[in-house]
Amino acid sequence: MIPSAIQALEQVPWFAALEPAVLERLAARSRVLTLRPGESLARRGEPQTRLSIVLAGGLEIAIHGRDGKRHVVRHLHEREVFGLIPVLDDGASVHDADAHGLTEVLQIPREALLAELATQPALAMGLMRLMCQRFRQLYELFSVQHLLPINARVAHLLMNLINLEPQGPQAAPADIEVHLTQTELSDMLGVSRQSLSIELKKLEREGLIRLAHAKCVIADPVGLERYARALM
Repeated sequence: MIPSAIQALEQVPWFAALEPAVLERLAARSRVLTLRPGESLARRGEPQTRLSIVLAGGLEIAIHGRDGKRHVVRHLHEREVFGLIPVLDDGASVHDADAHGLTEVLQIPREALLAELATQPALAMGLMRLMCQRFRQLYELFSVQHLLPINARVAHLLMNLINLEPQGPQAAPADIEVHLTQTELSDMLGVSRQSLSIELKKLEREGLIRLAHAKCVIADPVGLERYARALM
């Protein structure tokens, strides 16, 4: 069951601290959009006039090069936000976004968000923190992708993914499932599926992960983090 617009906004950390009246105004102007698996939400270079919050399912964020190659940047899960840059600067979308499974998103019009930003310092501060968090993730991704060997890149990618999963790092004692195929993981790393498979099987032999159909189970999150840090 899809939560109400106000409930959805309250689940997003940088909306939760806002006054109820602000949430009501944003909710009143929002809409819920349902996407079929693989259906496009946005295309790089096209106008993006609504901020999207994932309510259910997920979004695959990618870039396509001129040579046709596709690089998956990340996957967005419940309560995560897409379209912040074009909504704030009135430019085009910087990524492609496709539904990863059946997906529901709450969309807030640009005009409604900017009107609240003009009078709500808490909302502006929350957005700045979110932007800083995104930039830190990009810098970390850049250093991992360009400076580390493939075994370190695989381990760090899995660590980043479980930190983004809805369960969060607090679920470390239990198994954490990453619902991505090996093809999707290899797209995110920019390596061949065969190369990725070799590294995943090494991690499985170490007892750090378990491979299953269309997912990877992190069996020992603490051990995986220790393994990843040792390769830095």
